[in-house]
Amino acid sequence: MATAAGRAATVLAMAFCLAFSSGCAQRHLESASQSLEKEDYESAVTSLELGAQKGDRRCAYLLGAMLISGESIDADLAEGERWIREAAEAELPIAQAYLGILYANGEGVEKDLTTAAEWYRRAAEYGNSLGQTAFGVATFHGMGVPADPMEGYSWTKLAADQGYPRAIANLSEMSNELTKKEREQAEKRAARFHPKENEGSDPDFPGNREYRPFTNVRGLAPSFRGAAKHSVPPPQR
Repeated sequence: MATAAGRAATVLAMAFCLAFSSGCAQRHLESASQSLEKEDYESAVTSLELGAQKGDRRCAYLLGAMLISGESIDADLAEGERWIREAAEAELPIAQAYLGILYANGEGVEKDLTTAAEWYRRAAEYGNSLGQTAFGVATFHGMGVPADPMEGYSWTKLAADQGYPRAIANLSEMSNELTKKEREQAEKRAARFHPKENEGSDPDFPGNREYRPFTNVRGLAPSFRGAAKHSVPPPQR
């Protein structure tokens, strides 16, 4: 059974979704939201499934996140991963970042840091702060991609500028590993960044840019120190 906070997070997610939905998709999201308020989780899942089956990537993402987290329903990693992947392949940035985390943790899929980094990158290029934070750590430490501390700092700076707490903490740790000149150069890289356009996307849909915990998601963006224990040391400068 989910905690009250967990239920509130999910209901809040639905409220955000409803604000930027229309037509058939809105009806499915509204139905899911009403079911969650009544703690009727089976009906909520059914509504999200209907929306996902009709191609709504937001429904697919929310459904996958619920199935993976096991929030008030039986966890199903394989099915959750399938829906997250569908949303990610439909270019929903938050789903791309989440799929990367699944690969990094080996949840529902075989652990693959290279594939994880690729999904992080795709989300990061759209401006998603969870993707930028995770890709920043991966790039800084050389986890699935060649180590490039300055590039990793740049991506982390972008997420920190959006106010994502994990990125802010990571940036502080990374700062201690770079010289002042390197930090300045990395910040110039970040200043030149422009997010990719996401055709057909709702630009204000939470998660397209900044990360917000729609559901009680496990395994969020890696911390700098935690990742350092499992990384390839950056090249000597």
